[in-house]
Amino acid sequence: MTSATVDVDVDVDVDVDVDVDELHLSYSQPSNGSTSFRVNQNLWLHFFDDTLTAGDGNIIISNGMDTRVIDINDSEQVTFKSDDFAGNIIINPTEDLIPDTTYHVQIASGVIVNQEG
Repeated sequence: MTSATVDVDVDVDVDVDVDVDELHLSYSQPSNGSTSFRVNQNLWLHFFDDTLTAGDGNIIISNGMDTRVIDINDSEQVTFKSDDFAGNIIINPTEDLIPDTTYHVQIASGVIVNQEG
């Protein structure tokens, strides 16, 4: 028996609070207000022309009742990938998000660091 993943209506509002001028969030997957997002999908944050590394602190994903606090150095849930054009952060919460809710993602200053200064 195979299991299938279906689209569910999860409104993910990505509010990234990175208070550092040298970081430039290009876009996120899902994008703000997305309603076609699989609850077991990873969250991607794409930063233009930045080589990123973990600083100190947490990523907070919350819908007001379900709050996930993920240490930026938790390699099981947070992955950094960079190429010539962008730095990417992939967030894979241990447990799937709850369908039919709105989540907010918050990252405080110093949690993500630009390696190139």
